Amino acid sequence: MATRHAVPGRISKPAPQENVRVVRTTDSPNCTGACGWLATVVNDVIVDLKPAADYPCEDYNPRGCLRGMSMTHIIYGPDRIRTPLIRQGERGEGKWKEATWDVALDYIAQKMRYIIDQYGPESMLLFNQVVGTSYVQKGAQIRMAALLGMSFATAYDYNGDISMGFTQTLGIDSVECESKSWGYAKYAILWSSNVLQTRIPDAQFLTRFAKQRNNCKIVAIDPRCNQTVKAADLWLPIQPGTDGALALRAYGQQNATAPTPAGLFADASCAGCHGANAMGGLGPPLAETRLSLQEFRRIVREGRGMMPATPASEMPDTEVEQVYGFVRHTKLDLSQVPISYKVGQWLSTARVTLLFSLVALVWLVLTVRVILYWLDCAGWKQLKPYLRRFGYGRAAAVFLRSLVVDGLLVSHLWQRDRFRWVMHALLLYGFLALGLADILMDIFNPTRGTLPITHPLKLLPNIAGLLVLAGAAYVRYRYSEDPYIDNGLTLSRDYTFLTLLTWTIVTGFLLEGLGYAGAYVWVQPVYLLHLALVAALFLTAPFTRFQHAFLVPILMAITRVTSAVAYSGVERGFMYEPSPGRHHKSERIAADVLQKVAPELAAQFRLRYFP
Repeated sequence: MATRHAVPGRISKPAPQENVRVVRTTDSPNCTGACGWLATVVNDVIVDLKPAADYPCEDYNPRGCLRGMSMTHIIYGPDRIRTPLIRQGERGEGKWKEATWDVALDYIAQKMRYIIDQYGPESMLLFNQVVGTSYVQKGAQIRMAALLGMSFATAYDYNGDISMGFTQTLGIDSVECESKSWGYAKYAILWSSNVLQTRIPDAQFLTRFAKQRNNCKIVAIDPRCNQTVKAADLWLPIQPGTDGALALRAYGQQNATAPTPAGLFADASCAGCHGANAMGGLGPPLAETRLSLQEFRRIVREGRGMMPATPASEMPDTEVEQVYGFVRHTKLDLSQVPISYKVGQWLSTARVTLLFSLVALVWLVLTVRVILYWLDCAGWKQLKPYLRRFGYGRAAAVFLRSLVVDGLLVSHLWQRDRFRWVMHALLLYGFLALGLADILMDIFNPTRGTLPITHPLKLLPNIAGLLVLAGAAYVRYRYSEDPYIDNGLTLSRDYTFLTLLTWTIVTGFLLEGLGYAGAYVWVQPVYLLHLALVAALFLTAPFTRFQHAFLVPILMAITRVTSAVAYSGVERGFMYEPSPGRHHKSERIAADVLQKVAPELAAQFRLRYFP
């Protein structure tokens, strides 16, 4: 560490153990940090420093920076003044004499008494540092000056990098909140405050807490380009001496009744796609837009792509014109265009539609593949010859009736276990209601404009989403309690599907909440996550136990058709079976056994079934 090199004459051999001790101390409080350190002291010399990290509030642990660690360079530096010095000779001669503290203090007291007697106490002026460095020490100096009747000045009077007019205007030194409270800020103005260089231990409350957790917008007002300016969202490089004019203008703007055009844009849904400062987000930058006012207003009112329409009740035409003026006259800064815009270029409405068309096609292929496999296992090919005699129309009627009664209404489960029927209905009818809500939204609100939460087009998907969440929770509970739930094939895939389903519904509700809260900056990334979850949900469904949602109704309908054929009497062989309808299934089993045992001879045999 740097502290090791600051120790002159450091020996290579370790010191005896009894000469080593660890001392809890602090560094110089000039930055008002006074960070705690554990100093390793060998023979009364500091050889190592480590952050103490013992503050009661964990958010402050650990504290410290390289500037504080380097204080040992001053402690053991060759230029350190270790005793009071009294000047000998004339000013500028560089002649000094070392003195003890008692001698030096007596000398000062004599000179002060002489000045008071000769010129009066007000002729002596006390310059004082900011009290934040040590309230006790600086308070003692101020008290002394007051008791003696001296004139008094603070660092604010002559130190140009501090708020020089604060004390004179308000009568007190600069005051601030606890640095931890910075982390709750949503809008921070750093006025000539280079926090990232002068308050290093506390800077995390702006960069890590406020910025990352609250999406705090940081504005830096400083004529200099420093590290804090580089981390800010907005830099106002004002001319020196114009702080007052800017403050008065900001005060007037703050008390104005109408919001600023920039504020209108940041609060509008436009900011979700195009960035809070119009420099782009997942959508293109709007700064220096070439759209006419009429084109801009039409897009706002009708929507475009993934951007919903904004009615006049939410943003009147006067505000649209102000927002248009803001984006039209905002200078485009290519350095502020985020990388997310490059990603967003590939996520146009047409491309997203194409992507989900491909997802739907893959899902359809996988689903049809599963259905065909099980139809083959059920002996559908062997049943078809008997359907000709039974009648295809009659078979279709039986099939469709079974899809409704057994598949949609799940009547067999209702008759056997009504509680499980209700739990099953949560997922089944919740899914169907979500699909219906999406269709109705496309018909009655194609621009996806904002609707009140009590609107039927909002109530339907919200209730459906809650039903699906409740159903998924019950399935998870059943999986954890039923010892026979593991079929040895799909359990891990089933849990994956349930997790995807839960997060799909949660992100859907989150999207709605962000829209109502006006947090449009987060809408687009959450929406993309939602789309990705929906796609993953569809692609994984055919590989899980949940394929029974569409498979079981079809197989039950085939069973109903088989029974109808058996009891119709069109094929006598069916009637002589112990279980009517086994005729064609037995043929399917025999053909499969022959194919597995002697595939080279399978083509030479014609199977006939006799009960």
